[in-house]
This record gives sequence, C-alpha cells and structure tokens, in this order.
Amino acid sequence: MIVAEQVEQQRLEKTAGALGRLRAYLYRQRRHLQQWPRDLKRDWALARWEARERPRLIEARRQQEAEFKSPDNPLVSVLICTYNRGKLLVERTLPSILNQTYPNLEVVIVGDCCPDDTPERMARINDPRVRFLNLPERGRYPRRKEHLWMVAGTVPGNKCLELAKGRWIAYLDDDDVFTPDHIEVLLKAAYERDLELIYGLHRYERTPDVWKTNSPNFPTGRRPYKGNIGHSTALYRSYLTFFKYDTESWRADLPADWHLWMRMGRCGVRTGFLNQVVTLMPLRPGETAITELQFKD
Repeated sequence: MIVAEQVEQQRLEKTAGALGRLRAYLYRQRRHLQQWPRDLKRDWALARWEARERPRLIEARRQQEAEFKSPDNPLVSVLICTYNRGKLLVERTLPSILNQTYPNLEVVIVGDCCPDDTPERMARINDPRVRFLNLPERGRYPRRKEHLWMVAGTVPGNKCLELAKGRWIAYLDDDDVFTPDHIEVLLKAAYERDLELIYGLHRYERTPDVWKTNSPNFPTGRRPYKGNIGHSTALYRSYLTFFKYDTESWRADLPADWHLWMRMGRCGVRTGFLNQVVTLMPLRPGETAITELQFKD
C-alpha cells in the first residue's frame, strides 16, 4: 500500500513538472508572437537607417580613421542636454566633468528651452571649457509619457552633436556623475584596442544607499534585439556624429539612445567594453527609488 502511494506521488510530481514546463513553453511562444509585429517594424526601420548610414561610415573611416591611430592629447567633448535641472546640473553633474583627471575637454550644454533659472546659473560658470545654449523653442515630442521618455532631449542632443569640436564624444545625463577618471580610462582603452566606441559600467542608486551595477552588452541591431549600454558610459570617435538621435524612435518602441546604439551596431561600428565603473546615477533630491527604465519628467 505504501509503495503504491509512493508510485502515485512520483507520477503526480512528474505530471506537475511536465505541466510546468509546458506552461513555460507556451508563455515563451506567446511572448514571441506578441513581439513579432514589433520586431517586423524594427527590422524595416533599422534596415532603412542602415542603407543610409553604412556608406557614410565607410566614407568617414576612409577620410578620418588615420587621425585616431596614436593618442596625442585629443580634445574630448562632453555633451549634456538639460531641462529644468539647473541646480542639480551646476552643483552635482558639472563638477564631475570639470574635475576629471583628463584635462583637455570641453563641455557643451544645450537646454531644451529651459524656463527655469538654468540660463542664469550657467551664466555664473566662469570656466572657458563650458559652453551653454538654451534653445528658443522646446523640441516637439509625443504626448504619451512613455513615448516622451523615449525621445525627450533628442532635439538638444542633436544640437550638441553639431556644436561639438572634440575628436572624441562623451555624453552625460544632466543628473548623472562621471567617476574622476572616466575620460582618461576610456580614452586609453579605446586607443590601445583601436576601438571606435568604448563603454563601461554604471552604478545606480536603486534606493537610498543601495547601489546596483548594470550588465551592459552592446546591441547588434538585429534580432532578437537584445543588449544595451548606459548612455553616459560611452566614448566614441567624432566621425560617428553623423549618427543622430532619432526624434521618432518611439514609433519602433525604442528609446533614442538604444536606437542609436542599435544603428551603430548594425552598421558595424567597432565597439568594446571596459570592465570598470565609469558613471554613477545617484537618486535625485527627494527620490526614494529608481528603476533602470525610470520615466523622466
């Protein structure tokens, strides 16, 4: 009797296990079917971008790649787009750039028609390395909050790319912080490994005094459309600035920076990873939690 009960119990456990595996399989298949229309839309959009941008990359390499063969203290442009965060920008973000161990840099800051006191605060910055422009009109963005989050800042971002004079380009969100050797270590690794773009790790404050480190992987721009890197962790060559931020990347269900990296990956930009934290994302004043895909105001 006991043996029969044990056999029945084992049979039930096997059946439960098989049902669990079947449910997991069906869930994956449902997710795949749900993503299929979205992936088709991305296939079409990214293929169109590649047709335009791959020839430009080839030509840019032909004309300018020789300039990047040896480190000669090149100028690095740090780009910042901002909107109504003047106090945080001046007191937290900007000092982390101006106090870099690598001195030959410029900071290009473009406001998205900031109506707050950002212009006044920037006017008091007495450092010739810093340039500030406040756009006369804010970019036209979608109304839905999740779509707005995906592309907010793309208009001043593209203006930053136009204004940059450096041979290398870095980006910093207006509420993030560079580690003191951010530019120095990324630039050194890029030259040693002949990379067109290099990226590192970022740490973000999930809740007060609780920090997490991301696990980046540069996207290929092809299915299954996995991978992403921290926007503020990348350093890349100036001849890649023809890759602009797409103000309508939300239509492909992609944030503008992810869309940018996917296009670079699809076109074959030589990228590499530095296993070192180079950027910090502290909580903003008054925040109690942050997520990796937090909706920004």
